[in-house]
Amino acid sequence: MALRDRIAYLRKEHRELLQVADKIGSALALGSKADFSDHQRCLQDLRALGHGLAGIEEHCHAEERAVESIYHLYADRKQRRPIEQEHAEIARVLADFREELRFATADRTQALEGPGISLVGRLRSHIVRDQRLLREIGKSQPTRTAGHTRTRTAERRRAPKTQRRNASCNKPSMIPYNMEPHPEL
Repeated sequence: MALRDRIAYLRKEHRELLQVADKIGSALALGSKADFSDHQRCLQDLRALGHGLAGIEEHCHAEERAVESIYHLYADRKQRRPIEQEHAEIARVLADFREELRFATADRTQALEGPGISLVGRLRSHIVRDQRLLREIGKSQPTRTAGHTRTRTAERRRAPKTQRRNASCNKPSMIPYNMEPHPEL
């Protein structure tokens, strides 16, 4: 998959996560009203977001499991660290929110506000940071000049052969997990 396709996929995911955040926010607004029927609708709307909450959790853990994560391939450790910390914090706040939602009743919706607002705020600020990093990655990758695409490999071709030979000798030989020989086959 091309880099721009991966970035487009992540941006689409971010839009969907923001929609979930908006739905949580509007449901919490219903829960803060004095009317009992609004409280019931708040709980109904929040419990209907089970798939969206699972999507938030998946977003937080996907980078750890992805073999070819954009962030691991194109961002350095210093750029990834805040995002990893935010993912851990969002997962923790999400767990707190789910726990409150599990035991919430229509006459006790105030307990949902704290974790819900915290989840929405952290998710939105995280997506802003993610979008900024994706923009930087998109800008730093292939640049087109006079009909040609220059990438890091093109720059590597220009290096003297001795530098390339020495550089390849210093890198450890890594075989992707799916390319390892399997004796049972």
